[in-house]
Amino acid sequence: MTSLSYDDNSKSYYYYNNITKKTQWEHPLDDIYRGLVKKARAESQSFSLHDNREDATYVTDDILSLEEPLNLPPKKLEPLPLGARKKDLKLSPLKS
Repeated sequence: MTSLSYDDNSKSYYYYNNITKKTQWEHPLDDIYRGLVKKARAESQSFSLHDNREDATYVTDDILSLEEPLNLPPKKLEPLPLGARKKDLKLSPLKS
């Protein structure tokens, strides 16, 4: 069972696995969902190569993945309003 925890030093949430006693920053299912996205993109591309209709789905290299750096200029961040602090968020527990 994995639980969501908050680290005051980094002001970030992390995941703690109660069975393995390990912590990690990424969601435990991130690798699974990345694999599903890659599989869906590959299937979509193979279907669209054989479909000449206008509404066919095409996979192109100009669609960026979250795994690729965006190389955007730095953006000035505004402070959060007092009522919207990350620490005050109520999250549902993860289902195992």
